[in-house]
Amino acid sequence: MEIHVNKENEVPLPQQISQQIIFLIGTGKLAIGDPLPSVRALARRLRVHFNTVSHAYADLEREGWLAHRRGGRLVVQPVRVPRNRPKALEDLDDLIDRTIRLARARGHSLQQLRERVRDRLLLEPADHLLVVAPERELGEVMVEEIRQAGGPTLPECPITELQRNLGMAIGARLLTPAYLVDDLERILPNPGQSRRLRTHRQMIT
Repeated sequence: MEIHVNKENEVPLPQQISQQIIFLIGTGKLAIGDPLPSVRALARRLRVHFNTVSHAYADLEREGWLAHRRGGRLVVQPVRVPRNRPKALEDLDDLIDRTIRLARARGHSLQQLRERVRDRLLLEPADHLLVVAPERELGEVMVEEIRQAGGPTLPECPITELQRNLGMAIGARLLTPAYLVDDLERILPNPGQSRRLRTHRQMIT
């Protein structure tokens, strides 16, 4: 495990150690289940006080990167997946976990990751319809009209709710009254989203 510390650096030594371990995990140089050196062994190697390494390990354990195993050894923490979870979800959880770890290892915050993933997903082709109306009552009426015209039963939300949570537009083709199209185009974060707008009448005629 290649770790180096710089005692002249303004970054505290425990943080230097923990950041490098996260980087090694994120890049696959430390795999899930790999044991870490003991506190005293790593402290001797880095020529730092054992408390420095102990603090770094404690932070990583608290954040879920490391876990104690039989014999007291710290190992890289495996992904925790609930029992009886479908294999497809296990694979997706593993992919998400790797993405988070790699992003953090490269210095990106979770907030940056959330925003970039949301913006990127909003560019993907739609895979379902979402009814957007000025208020929930009108949305329910639109959903019922579409159902009676032989269409599917669709989810719906008021435009104010969509404005508060743009993540609801991910993967959705937005279905709205014609007079609300301009308002939706102002809310949507990129011009490409406008291609996902259809009006209520287009759907039921």
